[in-house]
Formats: sequence, structure tokens, C-alpha cells
Amino acid sequence: MSYDIFVFDPKAAPTGHAEFMDWFTAETEASDSIEDFTDPKIASQQLQGWFSQISRTFPALNGPTAPAGVKDMDEIGDYTFRPHSVYISFGWSLAQKAAQEVFETAQAHRLGLFDLSSATRDVYLPDGNRLKIAHSSKSKDGLLTKLGGLFKRT
Repeated sequence: MSYDIFVFDPKAAPTGHAEFMDWFTAETEASDSIEDFTDPKIASQQLQGWFSQISRTFPALNGPTAPAGVKDMDEIGDYTFRPHSVYISFGWSLAQKAAQEVFETAQAHRLGLFDLSSATRDVYLPDGNRLKIAHSSKSKDGLLTKLGGLFKRT
């Protein structure tokens, strides 16, 4: 089992959840125009800057930047690069550490973040100097929330 997260250029992505999910699907499908998905050079400068920072903590499993003789296979990320995004898979044992580090570095580089492994599939976008949830697959004001007011104790 893996912990999967998606970092992207917020200028390239739609802001509505349904539109974003369509874009995400298209963005992650195989493309004949990209020869090596493991090469960060195909990504935007902003994403390359982010990768340069995150790969100090989580080196790449494959590709031209993968270190030779990695001793701790648990401390790596499996990166798939696109011009406007990077899809990363981590071992589940790294989920908490990876989530925090990816969030902090994406925030520092003013990138968007899609937490594929969260129950609500939260999408974060830059808001000033912070990342904030822009949309999710589950509405925060669902039926149970609306009905909740009917069951208040007096």
C-alpha cells in the first residue's frame, strides 16, 4: 500500500472539484510526447525548485536524479513528472512524514497539492503565503451536518 500525493502548478489547474478531477485524470494519463516521466527537467521551473528541495528528504526511486546505492528504501519517493505536475508515491510507513514535508515545501513554492490518500481527497491551493483547502470530494455541509441542528441538546 502506498501514500499518494499530487503537487501541481495552480495556474494550470481548474478551481472547481469536478473540473479539477477531469484535469487530474488527463494529467496523469500516459502521453506519447513525454519520453521519461522520471526526469524532473520536463516539469516547470517552479516544480523543479520544489523537487530540488523535497528530494533532499525523499530522494527519487528512479530516473536521472536517483542516488546510487540507496541504503534505506523506506526514505524514497516514486516521482512521476509532467510539465504542470508531479505525482508521488511513498511507502505507507512514511505517510505522516511525507504529508507534512510535501505540504510545507509545496506551500513554500506556492504550488497546489492534491491529497489522493485522504478520505475527502482534499485539494489545496495557495492563499497568500499559506495553502488552504480549496475543494474536496465530500461536501463539508452534507445532509448530516444540515440535520445536526435538529438534534441539539437543550
